Amino acid sequence: MGDGGRRVGLLLLVPATVVVGQVAALAINESSSQQQWPGSLELVRQHPFVSAGVLSGVLILLGVIGVVLENIRRRRPVPHRRLDDWVVSRPAEFGQVRAAVLRASRRGRGRSVGITTGLQGAGGFGKTVLAESVVADRKVRRRFRGQIYQVTVGRDVRTRPMVAAKVSETAAAITGSLTSFTDPDLAGQHLAEVLEQQGRVLLVIDDVWTVDQLAPFLIGAHSCVRLVTTRVPSALPSESARVIVDRLTEEQARAVLTRGLPPLPAPLQTHLLAQTGKWALLLRLVNRAIANQIDAGSSADRAAEGILTVLRDRGPTGADKLSGAPVDLDSGDPTQRSRAVRATMGASTDLLPDAARDRFTELGIFAEDEAVPVPLIEQLWSATGGLAGVDSRLLCTQLANLSLVTLDKATGAVTLHDVIRDVLRDQLSDGRLAAVNAAFLNALSCELPSEPALVAGAPDGTAWWALPADATYLWDHLIEHLIDAGRAAAAAQVACDLRWVSARLLGFGPVGPLQDLSRITDVSVKPYRAALARCSHLLRPEDLRHGQVTTLLSRLQGDPAWGEQAKALQTNASVPHLTNRWPLPDQPHPSLRHTLTGHTNWVNAVAVSPDGTWLASAGDDGTVRIWDANTGQTRHILTGHTYWVNAVAVSPDGTWLATAGTDATVRIWDATTGQTRRTLTGHTHAVNAVAVSPDGTWLATAGHDGTVRIWDANTGDQLDLCLNEQPGRSCTWTRDWGLFVGGDAGIYAFTFTPVHAGFEVAGGAGS
Repeated sequence: MGDGGRRVGLLLLVPATVVVGQVAALAINESSSQQQWPGSLELVRQHPFVSAGVLSGVLILLGVIGVVLENIRRRRPVPHRRLDDWVVSRPAEFGQVRAAVLRASRRGRGRSVGITTGLQGAGGFGKTVLAESVVADRKVRRRFRGQIYQVTVGRDVRTRPMVAAKVSETAAAITGSLTSFTDPDLAGQHLAEVLEQQGRVLLVIDDVWTVDQLAPFLIGAHSCVRLVTTRVPSALPSESARVIVDRLTEEQARAVLTRGLPPLPAPLQTHLLAQTGKWALLLRLVNRAIANQIDAGSSADRAAEGILTVLRDRGPTGADKLSGAPVDLDSGDPTQRSRAVRATMGASTDLLPDAARDRFTELGIFAEDEAVPVPLIEQLWSATGGLAGVDSRLLCTQLANLSLVTLDKATGAVTLHDVIRDVLRDQLSDGRLAAVNAAFLNALSCELPSEPALVAGAPDGTAWWALPADATYLWDHLIEHLIDAGRAAAAAQVACDLRWVSARLLGFGPVGPLQDLSRITDVSVKPYRAALARCSHLLRPEDLRHGQVTTLLSRLQGDPAWGEQAKALQTNASVPHLTNRWPLPDQPHPSLRHTLTGHTNWVNAVAVSPDGTWLASAGDDGTVRIWDANTGQTRHILTGHTYWVNAVAVSPDGTWLATAGTDATVRIWDATTGQTRRTLTGHTHAVNAVAVSPDGTWLATAGHDGTVRIWDANTGDQLDLCLNEQPGRSCTWTRDWGLFVGGDAGIYAFTFTPVHAGFEVAGGAGS
């Protein structure tokens, strides 16, 4: 049942529930009445209590049905894509992944299952296809009741706003409505809340490259199982189950190579398998190239021999072809791998005219892991090759038949495997990448008006903010195309134009314009990005259509970078807007570099590393977070304290940190790995403060139990000092080994002799 059908069902339940409820009420009210009711309702009057009970039960049942229908309506499982007919069974890997997924779902701990290739950096080995096979498995779908969602990340998702956008899009795919975040941690918390509402869920996170990309997807949602595909094993959580996806077995490789072809001689198959290294991507390309030759009138043997000759001549093992023995492609060698892909793609396109090969190469300008609408490809090829729309669509179909692209006829979009895209971008050398992008942008700009600049002195330009609202690809990747076209100044001009920012904000939330500004490396853009980031947390969707833009303009009126544009837009505004009569009381200072978000409750303490590159914060949410001071990204989330964390201190060499908690424990952490080195116990109440000695060998803690404890940082041995039963609130060391402790009755001063590990009181309370 679709959403529309469920809504109709819910609407029908409302009057039915009201009618049943009214009849039940009448039955109760008339239980002592002697009046006769019409027709069959007389039975209700004669048996009022029985009727009231039955009708009340019906009423409860209708309510339950309504709740169930609403719960079903809220769930938006993504239908799994049917596997292509050439996909071969990989029972060993499939069995491992399916077993790991099902085992994780029974544990209910939000465990992760990682699929990674044994060859770091290599793609095309079938990780995504294997994940799709597991998703399509009937037992898996039954286990998760269809609650399976998929997201592709990709290596181009590098900045925090970009990661936040991916996480927000994933949540929107589940709920049907976009709540945009610019901070990955906040986006991850929102996604966790959404996933928690769905019950048992399988989340497939495809093509992960870094720990930072994956981290927001792993927050909370203990009933969610994450299935991750990556080429970088270190991107996976240490506790995740791992399945290696490498080259196909001999039998599997032959099945892909010969699928749908007439019989080929076994020796010829052996040589082709060697030239492709049993690499799934190349095998499929070779299969389609042979089929294409056969369709052109060649015999199967002759076509296969021709393809083998091309691979030997153009591939990485060409120098060894005279030996006659098959020479295996080393798919772990990036150079060999790249040459093999080029050779195989060449074999696939040899029957295409030169102009068609050029058009195919031009597809390399489009963004990685993105579905490109065919109308955009038509505009590109019309500009570069003069192709009519029907010819462009025909060429897309030909390329899809060769497995060079994937054509989704339902959505009318083309996608490129990122390995193939890399080769195409390499072929767009000597300025061709910039030239093709420029031709593409020129074709697009012809359909848009030219608008004067908002402020005097700025150049006029194309009104890119007038793009159609449904042109999602262009909204997301216009800045990339401008940069690739060698128009960095134009990219900065567009990204820093408040008309573009306003349109992006309304369509995609604050993450859209921040993502654009993050792509530009020019230092002149930095003040624009910083100012927008400072107010991004206020730019949430509102009932008023232009409420977000109104808020944005009011926040930017006094900003040195955006101010003139904001005032110009407000002057020409045709809708109500806010004009600041006085400076905003909460206007952030221009020197603000980052607002670090991620803690879910109060932050109690912060400490900076000696070299200033990272900092640690302690919060009431029971976590300690280590942040990168330059990027604002979370390096580690330290968990172990069972209640509030009250204090944090960093060692003089910056290799470890100590934290104090309300759970009466002190923990020492490795600053590089985030792992616990030691847990110190002895305080009988909350520990309020911690400080590290000048040489890093000792640390002092002050507790609510009225004691100060001195700990050996290496062994955990301790010395106790009494504060006359006064709670210790703070403590600090001096360079000459003095220790000052703040208590309710004043400040206590102690002198420490590190050689003898002893103390003497230098002053009492209030000194």
